[in-house]
Amino acid sequence: MSAVPNMLSDADDFQLRRAKKMLPEDEWTRELDFFLAETVIRNCFNFDLIAIEINQEVKRLGYDHGVAANSNIFTTEKCRIRWSYIHLKVSFLS
Repeated sequence: MSAVPNMLSDADDFQLRRAKKMLPEDEWTRELDFFLAETVIRNCFNFDLIAIEINQEVKRLGYDHGVAANSNIFTTEKCRIRWSYIHLKVSFLS
């Protein structure tokens, strides 16, 4: 039996490219990605609460670079898009 290569469907590939275009390179860090994953689980996908917690974490960490320097820049929509991007990347790699 041969191994099936991990390939995204055309729809998933489109969503991945779209999400990548919508997210500035300097906005998310690896640390924030891990924090996002924790808050998604803790808040049961309530992205309104997730956005609040992400913004609090950014202030706590003292990020003052890129677009993260603006207060409350991590909106519900940005958190949802980033979560979709991470989910698609992990799905492709597993």
